[in-house]
Amino acid sequence: MKLKKIASEQFPCRILRFKDGDTVVIRVQLGFNVELTLTVRLAAIESWELRNDPNRSPNFPAIYDQARAKRAAEQLTALFENAPATFVPYHSNPDKYGRWIGELLTAEKPITGQILALNLAWPRENQKLHKENKPNNA
Repeated sequence: MKLKKIASEQFPCRILRFKDGDTVVIRVQLGFNVELTLTVRLAAIESWELRNDPNRSPNFPAIYDQARAKRAAEQLTALFENAPATFVPYHSNPDKYGRWIGELLTAEKPITGQILALNLAWPRENQKLHKENKPNNA
């Protein structure tokens, strides 16, 4: 499955907290003093899960490890809490869990690259990584 950005939409936001290594809660600024809190599933990376989902696709097996997921969330929240960012949605609707799939940019660079560098996630198969997030040998 290839992920594409939708209509080059980008929204300024603030990072509130991480739920695990690939799920983050943000406060999006929509303009005209309108803000919305969203849960975002970062595209193209996978991390440990807080909960095991028996309905999860076998193409993307979950690594259920509550302790590691909590540590990743705590470490990433400590690094990025209240950081200004840009949300780039990849779909026009949330997924079945109510999360928006997309990418967050801090200082115009994808946050996923920083998460991968910290070894708090790994590339998700069958999803295109942003060119700056590819390993050197790819």
